Order: sequence, then C-alpha cells, then structure tokens
Amino acid sequence: MNRSIIKSAKYFLLTFVIGLSPVISPLTSSVAAQENNKKLQLDFSNNGILYYDTCGGDPSPKGTDVREGVDLEFPKNIDEDAMAKAIDDYIESNTPDSILLDTGKYIVASSKKANISPFLVVAHALVESNLGKPGISAFVDQANNSFGRSATDSQPKIPGNDRINAYMWSSGKASVDYTEPENQLENTSDFPAYLRQTYDEQIKTGNLDEYLKKYVDESLALTNYKDKFLKTIDILAKESKKSNDRGRSNSGNSNESNTNESSPQRRELGKVYIVGDSLTEGAASVYEEKMKSAGASDVRVSFSQGGNLDSPGTTGTRRSGIDSIKADSEYIKDANTVVIAHGTNNLSHTRSGDDAIKDAINAVKSSGTKAKIYWVDVAVTDKSSLGNDYVRNINKAIHGNTNAGYSVISWAKAVDATVNDDIGLIKHNSEYVGGDGVHLTPKGYEKLVDTVISALINDKEDSNTGKEVDACCDEGNAPVSTSVDITGETGAEKVFNYFISKGFTAEQAAAVAGNLMQESGGGTENLQPEVINSIGAVGIAQWLFNRKNNFMEAANRMGKPWQDIEFQIYFIGWEIGRGTLYGVFSGAPAAKPG
Repeated sequence: MNRSIIKSAKYFLLTFVIGLSPVISPLTSSVAAQENNKKLQLDFSNNGILYYDTCGGDPSPKGTDVREGVDLEFPKNIDEDAMAKAIDDYIESNTPDSILLDTGKYIVASSKKANISPFLVVAHALVESNLGKPGISAFVDQANNSFGRSATDSQPKIPGNDRINAYMWSSGKASVDYTEPENQLENTSDFPAYLRQTYDEQIKTGNLDEYLKKYVDESLALTNYKDKFLKTIDILAKESKKSNDRGRSNSGNSNESNTNESSPQRRELGKVYIVGDSLTEGAASVYEEKMKSAGASDVRVSFSQGGNLDSPGTTGTRRSGIDSIKADSEYIKDANTVVIAHGTNNLSHTRSGDDAIKDAINAVKSSGTKAKIYWVDVAVTDKSSLGNDYVRNINKAIHGNTNAGYSVISWAKAVDATVNDDIGLIKHNSEYVGGDGVHLTPKGYEKLVDTVISALINDKEDSNTGKEVDACCDEGNAPVSTSVDITGETGAEKVFNYFISKGFTAEQAAAVAGNLMQESGGGTENLQPEVINSIGAVGIAQWLFNRKNNFMEAANRMGKPWQDIEFQIYFIGWEIGRGTLYGVFSGAPAAKPG
C-alpha cells in the first residue's frame, strides 16, 4: 500500500533549533533510508518532502500537512489534571526547592483563562530562574518572581530596592494564580495574564521566533532561548499526554491495561532515586528517559559535579552525597530502588572510604525506605593521571562493604571486560570514555545507564544481599540499548540515520540533513566536516561564536578531532536537545574527575 506523506521542508528547517540557515536553494536530492522498507526523497524545488513505500505506486504528492508555528495557546486535547501533574513533576524533579512547587493546577487554570499554553509559562521560569530556584536572584528571593518580569512605576516592587526593577508577588503561588486578590488590582496581574497582554499577536499566530525577538534581544533569541523553550514545551506536552493516556486506559475496561506489565522474570523498578557526581550529571537525562521506558514509575536524579560523599560539588544540588540523601529523605522513603554512584572524586577527602560508605547507607535507611540499594563502582581508566592505586582503593572499599546492605553494579567491568576482581588497572576504552580517562562519550553515558538498568531489572533477589549484580544476564531480559553506530555512505545519509535512531520522523530527520547539505555540502549529500568558511565558521553546521566555542570545547573534552563527522552529528543532536552529548559542558578542567 502506498503511504505517501508530504511535509513542508520549510517548517521543519525553521523549527529545529541548530542555528543553521533556514534558506534552502532549489535542489532535488535523494537520501537512501531503509526504514520499514520505505524510501525518502527530498525535493526542495517545490518545498516538499516525499516519503513513501518502495512497494507502492507513483510517489506523487497527495496533499500537505503544514504547520506554520508552535501552538502557544491553551491545549484543547490534553486533560487539565494531566498537565498540572506533568508541570508539578517537572518542577520538582529539576528544582526540588522551587518556589513554584505544587503550583501546576494554578498555572493551568490561569493559563486557560488567558488562553495561553501553560508549558510556555514554565519555559519562562526555566530560562529566567531555573524554575524558581531560591538563591538564584533577588527576583526570586525578594519578589517571588520566577519569570524575570519587570515592573512599571505603578506596579508592586521590592520595598527599598530601587536598583532591581522586579515585579513583586507575595508568593510563588500568587505569581501564577489569577484568583489571588493582589492580581485583581489596577495595573496588576498574574504572569500568564501578563504574557497574553504583552505577546497577544505572537501567541495567536504561534510565531515563536517573533515572540522571542520581542521578549529578548534579537541576537540572543534563537541561540540562547528558542531551544530551551521548544524542548520544555515538548517535554511537558509529551508527559501530559502520557498521563492523559494512562488515565484513559485505567478508567476504561480496555484489554490494553496489561500490555505494559513487566515480565515475571524482571524486577520492578518502581520509584527510583539516583545520586552521584558529574558522571551522574552527564547521564541524568538518559537515566530519566531510559528508566521510565524500562518501567520506572518515577525517577529523581541528584548530582553535584566534583562532589563526593562528604564534600559538596559545584553544580546541581551543590551538596555532598550524604547531605543530598538526607535532603531527599522524603522521596527516598517511598522509593523502590536507590542507586549510589559516588567514588570518582574519591569517597571522602577527610576520612576512610569504608566509614563514608557506611554512613551513606545508614542515611538511606534512616529515611525508613524498604528500597533495594545499589552502588555503581568506578571506571577511571589508565589514560587518566590519577593512577591505578586511586581506582583500586576506591573500588576495594565499594566492593568490600556490601555487608552494610547494598549490591554492586560494576561499571568497571562494562568498560574493561578483562578487568580482574582486584579492579585496579582499567584499560582505556575510547568508545565509552573520553580523552581525560574519566568523563564519558555519548555512547558511554548510554552504556552506563544500560548497564545499571540491566542489572536492576535482572536482579532476582528481593533484599539487599551484598553481592555484585550481573549486568550481563539473560539476553532476553536485557534492555535494548539505544546507543547506535552512525551508518551511511554519505554525510547526509549518516545524519538522517542518526536522527531516525533518536526518534525523529523521517521528515524531521530529512529536514536536518537537507539543511546541513546547504550549510556545508554545496547542495549535495557530501557534507564537509573539515570546512572553514571566510568568517571562521567551521564544520557541517558552520559553528561560529559561542556555538563554535562550545563545539571546540566538547571535542577537546571527548578527545575527538573537531573534524570528525560522527562527533559533529552527535553535537548537533545535543544542540537540538534530542541527542546524547550529556555532561560535556560542566565548566571544569577536562582532567578533573567526577
């Protein structure tokens, strides 16, 4: 059967944020893509993409499905309770101390009244204040303002502070609740109502580019904001729809209710808590995505770069591992699975690793949890300057204290299958570990998460037995890795295949490939990763300015030549927000562990 699908290349090229030129000169190209026996053609001469079965008849255009912008008005097809829950979960998981905790229902209600997307409101809070995080600015701390909204002379401001022109609400809730009396006064409003008043025309048309150009300096709009806005809106919409679909499934008498049950051989993940350092930070998004795909009901990832069990780090929670566990005790109390991944930065700088481990386990148990506890060992390789004794002593402590009540997941053996039980010398594995011998490659972060999940779901024990959990168990029960090799004969085909593997539709993946063909391929599929143009822009996406700096830093961190086309494709995936280049931009020297 011929299933022709016609999409607008122009739409996709404008809505994927990789900082590339949206202009495609007329050309016709074909990208081979064997996906369910389908073939893809890019035909930019009439601004369309043809996608069809090779088994079908003539792949002539049958119609169009063109979306001119992003839906910035209130969603009509998602349950309001589902949206509120998705917002609450998103804020709590990313900023547990946010002043916007448990305000999802108010954000939804006020957004409905203003007829704007509640996800747009959350996106503003994300870019302005990391979702209302205390300590980030006077706007949050003194004005309960998570959105960067300024005030006019006649509007409420911070008393006695003329330097900071912040619109002031009495609480985080008041900022998003139209029913609060303070929002009924002249020249006052909740934030959703303010957005509608200020950006009415852009919201009506769904023109996010124009919306952002009015919101911030035009030169910053696309580079610093658009990707974050699109990603936030996309994540919340998907989570809301998942919750919505689960609600329909559970409320009806459909036979589908049993289709997602785990195999009897698998251990249920349930509610999962993970705590660690910058490797955990790098894997955080992968953990959340894959844990939920493997059946976890909820996932919280707590991390702080450079930290260990006793010392705080410089990002994330900025707490030590033990303090993070104590701070998250309410969450851990109801958790089913706890994973500790500390050790890369040593277990402690002030006492023995044995004592620090025991205190960490006691902190978990003090929450009253009945969760299974796991510890991921360390895989700093021989390419690092830290030395074999450093790794050996840490892993000796991790493997030697399991009688405290946890099981070990050996990341070291996943990196180096030949490593012995002494777990000292770990041979460098460039597929998984970057050039510093500590931080991971994109495949490494995915492999780490796959290793952990495989061990968890294949653990047959119901209690903390103190054994090493085999992450390489029954192949039939092992989770399918989403790590992929980038395949294809031409550069454009490699781009297309990679983004297909990341969940893009064929039309979307083709749009990315087509744009890169214009940027560095001269309109052909032969992308030129080594190209440098007259103003210094480099690579297949012509990286320049801050994007070029980030690009070069990432290549250096991962020990890759910047001209490597596979690295460049991974980096584009990171920029779009759908790839796996996590944890690279931690702001620390490449040689610093954890």
